[in-house]
Amino acid sequence: MHEAPGSGWGVYLLLDGYYADYSAAADAADRHRERLQGTSGRLTPRERQVLRIAATSVSGPEIATRLGVSRATVKTHLSNIYRKLGVPGRVAAVTEGIRLGLIDQPTPTARFARR
Repeated sequence: MHEAPGSGWGVYLLLDGYYADYSAAADAADRHRERLQGTSGRLTPRERQVLRIAATSVSGPEIATRLGVSRATVKTHLSNIYRKLGVPGRVAAVTEGIRLGLIDQPTPTARFARR
């Protein structure tokens, strides 16, 4: 437990490890809070659209075709989504988008549906 100076609050972080000082713990808490608060407001409508399409397991080139934009534009949108959601890739972005209510959980498509 680390005490926040002058606040009377203690900080507990039970993740994969622990933070050796309050400032590292506070920075981690701030990053987490930023991810949870207002994330949907930070994604542009086009980024949300790209995320919704990406959630259906469509490739980058197919997303570009559907939206009538270049592959590079799709890559830029996906990179911005990953950065804004604080995730490393597409699966994590979709998972986080569903968790935050930015997109609905996709229904299985015919090629992924169980037989």
